[in-house]
Amino acid sequence: MKRSLISFSALLALLLAGCGSDSTSVDAGSGGTVDTTMVEPLGGGGYPIATLDITISHPEADDVSYTISCLGDTATVIGEVAIIDQNACSALSDPAVKTRLVDIPPTDQACTEQYGGPDVAHIVGTFDGEPVDTTIDRVNGCGIGDWDSLLASVLPPALGITDAG
Repeated sequence: MKRSLISFSALLALLLAGCGSDSTSVDAGSGGTVDTTMVEPLGGGGYPIATLDITISHPEADDVSYTISCLGDTATVIGEVAIIDQNACSALSDPAVKTRLVDIPPTDQACTEQYGGPDVAHIVGTFDGEPVDTTIDRVNGCGIGDWDSLLASVLPPALGITDAG
């Protein structure tokens, strides 16, 4: 019986090692070490770990709110918005997107002086364990580029410029 248990344990260890993992040992004091192996999700994953609550506002429309949740191997969008969950989570895998959402945009960034409308997106949540609290607006070329290109799969199309007449 003891030999079967050892063989089963060895087989299980080999199977887990073949799943792709990051393994480290942490000193647990006088009790020895603790293995902190992190096994990748079955199904491969590829998405970051992120939960983002997004509110889009425009003066001539009701606010639109939705949540994007990416959990490594799953993608979900909750709310009434024309966003495809897999596309949103794939876009969040782009390091440039993470940088824009997590870091404050540089204040010395050169932007074209064009106006893309009063649409504003407020995004809060967490992205790979880091807090997100940022605003994307369309008051210049940088904001328009962020909305229409960098975050095109994360934000719905902007309503654009309103007619003041």
